[in-house]
Amino acid sequence: MNWLFLLSLITASISLLFAMVFLAIYWQRPDIEATRSWGIAFLLLVVAMGTVGLRIGLPDVDPHIFSNALAVTAGLACFYVYQGIRCWREVDAYSWGFSLAVVLIISSLAFLGYLNNALEPVSLFAARLYIGIFSALGVYTLLTGPKEKNIGHYLTAAFLAANPVTQTVSIYLIFAGQSIPDGIAASTIEELSNSRLAALNFVGLPISFTAIALFCLLGVLLELGQQLRDESLRDWLTGTFNRRGFVDIAEKSFALSRRQGSNLSLILFDMDNFKTINDRYGHDAGDTALRWVSRLLQERLRSSDMMARWGGEEFIVLLPDASEQDALRIADDIRLHLQHQPLAVTDKAEVSLSASFGVAQRNSADATIDAVVTRADKALYHSKREGKNCVHGSAAIKAAV
Repeated sequence: MNWLFLLSLITASISLLFAMVFLAIYWQRPDIEATRSWGIAFLLLVVAMGTVGLRIGLPDVDPHIFSNALAVTAGLACFYVYQGIRCWREVDAYSWGFSLAVVLIISSLAFLGYLNNALEPVSLFAARLYIGIFSALGVYTLLTGPKEKNIGHYLTAAFLAANPVTQTVSIYLIFAGQSIPDGIAASTIEELSNSRLAALNFVGLPISFTAIALFCLLGVLLELGQQLRDESLRDWLTGTFNRRGFVDIAEKSFALSRRQGSNLSLILFDMDNFKTINDRYGHDAGDTALRWVSRLLQERLRSSDMMARWGGEEFIVLLPDASEQDALRIADDIRLHLQHQPLAVTDKAEVSLSASFGVAQRNSADATIDAVVTRADKALYHSKREGKNCVHGSAAIKAAV
């Protein structure tokens, strides 16, 4: 079996596999728009990588058909790889009009090259120019896009950078007269097998595109893993941290506070009579109230503070570089805003919310953040016993005892 035929079959099969993987991901996660463009790109590469096999399998067909088919499909594949990279790096994708213009220009050039064989080197040069330009733009976007980069971005950029190099060599071989246009248009199978261009295109490009697909996939999977981890640390209703997410960050802040000897305080509060809202207006109204409290906290807290939904209608706030007195003032500010800003729970009903607060500060005897939370919890229950809608600090409770 001819080595080029076998290589063409293998590379076309690999391209089809990657196309199916990317489109399957897009089917399940349409929010990952990059995979749609990559799926289209690798479907085009199925044709591009299969052209040599078709040329060898169908020797009586005009070879210029396959030569121009390779030009148009490889050029468009690079464009869609780049389009996917723009989405991946959160850079605005090109409009449908621009994409259609690219498709029409590349297709028209290839068609003209088929109609007039004398124009074929020009159309192939243009296709290689597209491959080189869009690959170079892809490398630039991978390395400069606003989204945080991972190892997948860097590895994809490394192999994508090989495309402009291979296409520059191809252009040199064409215009230096050392090879017929694209190799596929060889008059005999033997001449095709000995073509430098065929070897370059069907060894260098498959390696490059296979690596690009692998590392794009790696980068997407790494991002999905990080996204799943972030989601596991967030409360689904309010978007704030949940208990697990809070503890992860609070433990680090606690350790830093101990090393530096800086202040660290907590506010723990529980909404008063919250069950009556659910019972009277329904659970949707209760959910609305919890989201509203979350937004209020975000507005009233410093950028260095961290809040979380501790459970049910209970919230917790971490205050770095804040004494218990500072935390008491912040807690009372939140309490007053809750009390004086009625919430519309339905189109015709408003409710005034209130909460009971407990405050505690890290002290030198605390071994973990749990000790601070426990004292804040005791202060919270003291506020509940004192009639609710009030703030108490653990230090004052301990002094009174």
